[in-house]
Amino acid sequence: MASGEYRMLGNFWTFDASFKYEVGKTVGSERAYLSGLNMSVGVLNALNKLPDYSTYFVYDPTQYDIRGRFTYVQLGFKW
Repeated sequence: MASGEYRMLGNFWTFDASFKYEVGKTVGSERAYLSGLNMSVGVLNALNKLPDYSTYFVYDPTQYDIRGRFTYVQLGFKW
């Protein structure tokens, strides 16, 4: 600012969670072709916290992800 004062934003917390389940370890003994199967489930910004206002184009992309809450499910297979 012209007066030499700077505005400071407060703390900003988001909560993320993820879970990975090794399906192959459970059913692999019965079906060998499934032994490498796994599943991941997760959520980013679980509480859907909106960003604080910023003069940098409404939000600061270095401090916040514009997607807000984001959930995902992923299946994987390891040979």
